[in-house]
Amino acid sequence: MPARTRTERELTVIFHRDGENPETRIVPNGERAAVSAVLMIATRGILHDGDSLLVQHYDEATDG
Repeated sequence: MPARTRTERELTVIFHRDGENPETRIVPNGERAAVSAVLMIATRGILHDGDSLLVQHYDEATDG
C-alpha cells in the first residue's frame, strides 16, 4: 500500500496598515494561517483603505 506524506512549510501572515508597524505571525500550516488572518482582522474593529493582509511561505518572507 503506498503511503503519502504531506510536507507543510511554515507560513507567515502579515497585516499592514499605513503608519503602523506590520503585525506578523508565523504559523505551521494553511489552516492556522486562516485562523490567524481572521483574528488579525477582527482585532482591528474596522478596516481602512490601504490595509493589506499577506500570507506567504516563511522562507520567502525572510529571503533578501
